[in-house]
Amino acid sequence: MSAPATQLQRLTRILEERGAPVRPVLRAVEAARERSLCMEVSALSPRMTLLFPYRPEILAELAPGVSPGLLPSRPMLKLFIDGDQLHVALAAIGKVAPSEAVDVAPEATRDAWVDAVSAMHGFADGRISSRIRFLTQPRSTIDVFYQARAQDVDARFTAGMDQVAWRVGVAPSQREGWKSVHSSLGGVAVTVTTACTDGGPAPELAFMYGIADWDEAVRACTLVAGEDAARGGAAMLGMLAATLEAEQMRSLQLALRPGGPDVGALVMLK
Repeated sequence: MSAPATQLQRLTRILEERGAPVRPVLRAVEAARERSLCMEVSALSPRMTLLFPYRPEILAELAPGVSPGLLPSRPMLKLFIDGDQLHVALAAIGKVAPSEAVDVAPEATRDAWVDAVSAMHGFADGRISSRIRFLTQPRSTIDVFYQARAQDVDARFTAGMDQVAWRVGVAPSQREGWKSVHSSLGGVAVTVTTACTDGGPAPELAFMYGIADWDEAVRACTLVAGEDAARGGAAMLGMLAATLEAEQMRSLQLALRPGGPDVGALVMLK
């Protein structure tokens, strides 16, 4: 079964709007033969991701000649698009202990990373839900999932996560922006992503909230980036919603990175 024409047309428009490589991504979608694919699109930057089932033919389209190495028990492929750059990663889903999860990291920096991961695992009943090993650059990530929390538990979560952000080197202004967004969301379920490179734990965190409201995404843009940037973010989110004919997104992401904060929408490409 080939990908529906409407799926390819929608993705082409989104890729072209963001200046991303079109042909290799479309070939991977055709090779996937999936009726729908999970996609995260940033509002304040050209970044986006696509999640694929693991198949050798999909990897060959996205990263010719790259070996996946040892496969986990439930492998998936995740494509990271940043402007005209493509990076491919091998994702594993499922709960594991922090000591096992950091095995995806470059060996020289695992000890430094496990300290931050262990702290995240310890408060507000966080549990590791997935981990990613990049195949095209020395980088790895771990996702830690937290269920919806009462106000007192969320206060401890906020303080603990702010400490983690400080330890890995997230800028104070971005930490304050995150706390503004987070406090307005009322303790909803959230997945926090931490990254590691061959230089050590990366100075970044990403928060994926179980919020499905486009207006909330626009509001988050304003809180972390100001009104001028938020207007551009709103236009991008509006284009995305119209292209996908989606009244709601799946989740809202807030990413804290050295280049500046970003807001993204998790959506389904059908």
